[in-house]
Amino acid sequence: MNRRRLLQSIGLLAGGSAFSVGSGAFTSTSAQRTVDIAVADDEDAYLAMNPSSDSDYGRAAEFGDGQVIFSIPGFNESTPGDTRGEGVGPDSVYTFGELLTIRNQGDNTVEVWSKPGNLVPAIDHLSLIDSGEDGTVLDQQSNAVVLTPGESFEAGLFIDTGSDLGSFDVSLSILAEQPSTSGGSVPGGTSRQLGVRNATAVGPTGGDDSGVQFELVNRYRGGGPITITDVSITPADGDIDLVSDRQGGTNYDSFTFNADVHIEAMPQDGYVDAGGGEFQLPTTVDLESDGFRDGADQEAVLDPGTAATVNLYSFRDSDGMPVDMTGKRLDLSFTVELPDGTTDVASFSVSP
Repeated sequence: MNRRRLLQSIGLLAGGSAFSVGSGAFTSTSAQRTVDIAVADDEDAYLAMNPSSDSDYGRAAEFGDGQVIFSIPGFNESTPGDTRGEGVGPDSVYTFGELLTIRNQGDNTVEVWSKPGNLVPAIDHLSLIDSGEDGTVLDQQSNAVVLTPGESFEAGLFIDTGSDLGSFDVSLSILAEQPSTSGGSVPGGTSRQLGVRNATAVGPTGGDDSGVQFELVNRYRGGGPITITDVSITPADGDIDLVSDRQGGTNYDSFTFNADVHIEAMPQDGYVDAGGGEFQLPTTVDLESDGFRDGADQEAVLDPGTAATVNLYSFRDSDGMPVDMTGKRLDLSFTVELPDGTTDVASFSVSP
């Protein structure tokens, strides 16, 4: 089946006494503030959205036609002096959890995330969050929640306000898309239960950005931690030949990596300092056995709903010189052991 994309809509109201879609206020002023509602044609109706049963103070309510409307403060929320307060303020970041339940009512697994529309100075950023996990901001596909048919999750809102809460007109779309089966940013078509975010080129000094760091989010819903056993690394640039910290040990005090491959995870870090002092690229690194001694390798264990910080340092050319990794794509695969003893592979690309 071809990948389909669904745009659902949410209406957002915050403060004030007007609760009709298209008007509302983030403060008690009378400035006109609207939220556009745009629903793409969707015959299959992948997603169902309902106010969460745990939604606080009536902050979410059904509005008909599969739409949910929000009010901050909530419809039933009391504030000091029996007033409804002034909602969110300027130059602030707010997270409101468990506002609505999003359920996959289709026949295919989908990834769910959100995309703000025409942001204005009043709203710097607007996104869904995954209330049931680690509060992940669902503002890009790499952070998406994966829903199998019939599965649901509790979502909330992330709001970053600007300095001027005058009149505005903004929108937020919820997107659902079937995972890629080949090509694209998911080489080989593998599991999307690991998410990647915040990739950046880093190094021990301001002039050395030859390392790559990113967060790896455990979205497996098996009820227990996963074990990361292997990491495959393939640079898109054929002139990148090595990954090595050139330290020959795990005490590179001038940098936080401490190994060629280092995964800061809870409850257990994973790391490898190469047995030969370097890894020739492309390569697959066995976290349990590829170290120069027993104490130089360890598999990473990652609790469900948490994020690990993956550090790869440093990428070098054939002469051993560090390569600035800014904008250079890496194709990565992680082999994981699940709580039931089975294994899975998650693959993706990062471009710091």
